[in-house]
Amino acid sequence: MHFSLVLVGLLFIFSPDISLLDLLPDFVGWLLIIMGIGRLADIEMRTEDAKALSRRMVLITLVKLVLSLFTFRFSSADLLLASFSYAIVEIITVIPLVSNLFTGLDYCAMRVGAPLDSNKLNTAKWYLYVFFVLKNVFAVIPATVSLFDSRMTGDFSTNTWFINFDAALRVLMVFCFFLSCVVSVVMLVYFIPFWRDIVKNRDLNAKMVENRRESVLEVPSRMLKKNTGAILSVLSFAVVFFFDFYLDGTDILPTFIGFGGVAIAAILAKKNMGLKTLPLTVTSLVGFGVSLTAFLYRFIPLMKNGFVIDYSFSDKPLTLPLSALTAFFTAIVFILLFRLAGGLNREYTKYKLEENTVLYMLGGGALALFDFFLYAYPQHNTTFVFPSLIFGISFSALSAYYLLKLKKQISKDNKD
Repeated sequence: MHFSLVLVGLLFIFSPDISLLDLLPDFVGWLLIIMGIGRLADIEMRTEDAKALSRRMVLITLVKLVLSLFTFRFSSADLLLASFSYAIVEIITVIPLVSNLFTGLDYCAMRVGAPLDSNKLNTAKWYLYVFFVLKNVFAVIPATVSLFDSRMTGDFSTNTWFINFDAALRVLMVFCFFLSCVVSVVMLVYFIPFWRDIVKNRDLNAKMVENRRESVLEVPSRMLKKNTGAILSVLSFAVVFFFDFYLDGTDILPTFIGFGGVAIAAILAKKNMGLKTLPLTVTSLVGFGVSLTAFLYRFIPLMKNGFVIDYSFSDKPLTLPLSALTAFFTAIVFILLFRLAGGLNREYTKYKLEENTVLYMLGGGALALFDFFLYAYPQHNTTFVFPSLIFGISFSALSAYYLLKLKKQISKDNKD
């Protein structure tokens, strides 16, 4: 049932943090957990909910990864705002996630006739609750020095603090990192044997596999919903990354991730459903290579320059070709992507969605045009940023919403 991937994913998540900076990226861990619980989610509704929340955590931790690039450039006040906001979002997401995961595992094991130790599962659940709370507390504590630093709060009293707050921030970071290491070791000591026992439980795994075969793999309607759901979920995630949004010259939503997501969805459509997606696969893979090159072409000099934007970037020899090619492949991918979505709408829904996919194709071209100007002509950002923000946010949201609505309609029209 791929439970070993859950353990590997937890190794990434248990890695100690230095404020927002991960030693091992959390989003990789959540991706592995999604793959690890995917088969269990097919036969257990609560685990399906946990899987959905895990996908949300991928997005949340990707934002954290971007913020971590600026950890040592933030003021203590900015760091406090970022770390505290992330802590709140993560905690309110992972608590129901963990609850659904272990409740689903316990219930499914009883249902297939291979029950697990419920007390042990409940203890593991509470270990994770405490871990995520402590992890985020240790991330927030160093930045709390800004609450006492008169440079941040203002000097409203004759009694001022005679403390080097920058040094205090660094000391607290080291201290909290040490505590994070201790907590991580405790979690590893507990969870490695915990998941190892589940992985080696042949009776449990065999009965779950058999249950999945009978209730999912041999039921055409379930397989249709599963396959189209996976394809449209990946596409709805990918389209968001075609919206270019820059912070200190860095693309916060890298376009190459969008191309990569579309390529994965196209490959799944071909492999699992036999759809003719070769043009979409090839175009998105080439676009991935071009956009990754364009990202690195701008990011590496920025990093060397301390993330100070170079407004003569448009004069560099590869700027225009890379930007033009990325925009071209973006436009083509959106045409092929919504052509695929339109085909799914016609083929697998009883009640067709009314939206005209041609408008989404044209919107993809407009988005590509904005992306071209923002990348190639940073000196004209004041001209293009505001209309790009309005159009990009609106179009990305509408595109993702259409794909998710299509997924829901296919599921509704193909009930068992």
